[in-house]
Amino acid sequence: MGSGPEQPLPGRRRPRAKRGRGAAPAGRRRLPCGPSAPANERRLRPRFRPRWALGGEAGGGRAMPLHRYAPRLWPALRLREGICARLPEHYLAALQDDTPPTPVHWRPLGVRYRRNPRTGERERVQDVPVPVYLPPAAHEGLWGGEGWISGFRYAQNDKLSTRLPKTWKPQLFDRQFYSEILDATMTITVTMRTLDLIDEAYGFDFYILKTPKADMCSKLGMDLKRTMLLRLARRDPKLHPDDPARREAIYNKYQEFVIPEEEAEWVGLSLEEAIEKQRLLEKKDPVPLFKVYAEELVNQLKEQALQKQ
Repeated sequence: MGSGPEQPLPGRRRPRAKRGRGAAPAGRRRLPCGPSAPANERRLRPRFRPRWALGGEAGGGRAMPLHRYAPRLWPALRLREGICARLPEHYLAALQDDTPPTPVHWRPLGVRYRRNPRTGERERVQDVPVPVYLPPAAHEGLWGGEGWISGFRYAQNDKLSTRLPKTWKPQLFDRQFYSEILDATMTITVTMRTLDLIDEAYGFDFYILKTPKADMCSKLGMDLKRTMLLRLARRDPKLHPDDPARREAIYNKYQEFVIPEEEAEWVGLSLEEAIEKQRLLEKKDPVPLFKVYAEELVNQLKEQALQKQ
């Protein structure tokens, strides 16, 4: 046995030499540190970030917030300041009304728990509404709450095949409707459900006046509702000017829907339209300074004349 270095046994690898924590791996050159390092080598080193900038668990605490208030609160906060805060209270109340619409494409269970018919155990159930997309064309007609539904279908009706994306769209019809309040005939794009709702309401005008905004889902429908309410509030004499008896009969027929004219003017307006309307109401034409000074001079002369007397 000599005192030289230990020779590895045949069929075994030579043991790797241990290196320190800051030592560079064998065959690699450690990059120099400090401002004296070459520019081409400084770009290779990772940028230093302080511990507080990492956020979360790496930073030793919670992540830094990106906004002062959560984005979900922005619509409500917008209504508390600026010109939005000066909008009428009845319009703000209608704008913040979050009444859920009537289910159209799904059937709610109406209960939180039910018995499993097979095992008899009590199970918790949830009413999850089907998301409905309303295209721009839906606001140009009366779709009765229907819209586009996105989902998947099986290729060749085989459940073992690949799922393919599919969009279900309602069947549309162009129909003519007569409005007694407006005394006009109009052609509107509707669905079969809209025709059934009009029959249930006993007339086109009753359907427009009775249907809330959440179920109307149409800008055209809300514009028609605002026009009808304004005519009922003003009792416009232009409706059947040659037949006063018929005009009074129509106004009395829809008397239950009459609201003040100040409220009817804001029904169905979008937030942008309401802001523009409020801006025009608050707009004041500038008064030329020569008129202001002339009025002050006249008042001073009148006071001097009274003092002399």
